[in-house]
Amino acid sequence: RPHDQAARIVTELLRAKAQRSGGASIKSLVYKSDVENKKAVYAICCETLKHLSIIKGVLEESKCLSDLLPKKLGLVYVWVYELLFGQWKKISHFNKFVPVAKQQDKLKEAYERIKCKKGGIKGETSSSLSLSPLESKTFPRYARINTLKLSIDSALSQLKSEYGDENVKKNKYLRDVLELPSSIHLYNHRLIKQGSVVLQGLSSCMPVHALQPTRSMVLIDACSAPGNKTTQLAAHLAANGSPEVDVGKIFAFDLDPTRFQRLCKNVRHCGAEGIVQPELKDFLSVNPREDEKYKQVRAILLDPSCSGSGTAHSRGDMLLGKALDVSEQSETERRRIDILASFQEKCLRHALNFPLVERVVYSTCSIYLRENETVVASVLAEAERLGFKLEKALPQWPRRGFPLFDACENLVRVDPSKDKTDGFFLALFTRSKATVT
Repeated sequence: RPHDQAARIVTELLRAKAQRSGGASIKSLVYKSDVENKKAVYAICCETLKHLSIIKGVLEESKCLSDLLPKKLGLVYVWVYELLFGQWKKISHFNKFVPVAKQQDKLKEAYERIKCKKGGIKGETSSSLSLSPLESKTFPRYARINTLKLSIDSALSQLKSEYGDENVKKNKYLRDVLELPSSIHLYNHRLIKQGSVVLQGLSSCMPVHALQPTRSMVLIDACSAPGNKTTQLAAHLAANGSPEVDVGKIFAFDLDPTRFQRLCKNVRHCGAEGIVQPELKDFLSVNPREDEKYKQVRAILLDPSCSGSGTAHSRGDMLLGKALDVSEQSETERRRIDILASFQEKCLRHALNFPLVERVVYSTCSIYLRENETVVASVLAEAERLGFKLEKALPQWPRRGFPLFDACENLVRVDPSKDKTDGFFLALFTRSKATVT
């Protein structure tokens, strides 16, 4: 049953947090193969953790179920959530957790007392009493139109006809991205199944727009799996230029065989086989000056492994109170971030050394300075020696880099607490053909 599975996951996450062992997110646990109704279980886990401080307060106020908490902590939390904020009335009496059902009047009374103490209105159903701004924030549902299969106008028209003009909007910064209310679930929509529309976060769509590939270019997506950016890059490559010009090619690298298979599947699903050439190899193993295959590469999209700290909201980590400030991280976590940053710097230096490359986008889904501005600063001298400069990426985007050095205004930052999407960072290096050696 979904509540039992959700309770097990909540228990595991809280135990890991208490022991500072980490190693799992809500999504990674929910999407294990043994979880049957993944959508329902994920929703129950997220909502339970979102309301956890309120649930704990109600249990303390009511003095109920204390004997069960050590042994069945997850079940108690999940079912108290359902009672106070969830679908309690719609759940069959026979499926409810009996201890909570027996104490439901006391628990409801305790919740009303807590609301009164906090200045709430009696009978109020709002659950925002103890939620932080980011916990209570819901991002829109973002969907990228795959123009290899469907025009932007056609996708917009079809979705508006189904969900209404007011519920389907073009993003004002990225022309191929649509915004819908989070309550609209597109997972099983025919356009998703056809590969005509891709569920992809707004910030994840930014690097391709910053790179601005032209139709005949040969490009590299250096760390490409699962392939959402790769297929978006293919769509932009095909669209940017005269139809009479042959479409270029994208070499899409990934080192992990499982992720590589997912990349290949995604490329086929989106109709990008004629443009994308998946490569099961390490980007760092390529010799850009000796390997004939890659000598003509003119642009590189580099989105290397990172801490993923910007995706804390969509992964659900914020609900566990995980620290996002590096000063609050454990020594082990700081070392991990340093190792990642060293790898990112190595990849960026490698990208800048391709002989004919004119444009390099470096991006991460991290909000940490160490993986973002600091990495860019560490390669600036070499980049300038090679003829590169930091160009202002996505000039209409309002949020720019932290002022670590003079050109940080040219960098892009996405703040999940303000921009309604995952945290992100982006830098664009460019040089003219005349300076390429």
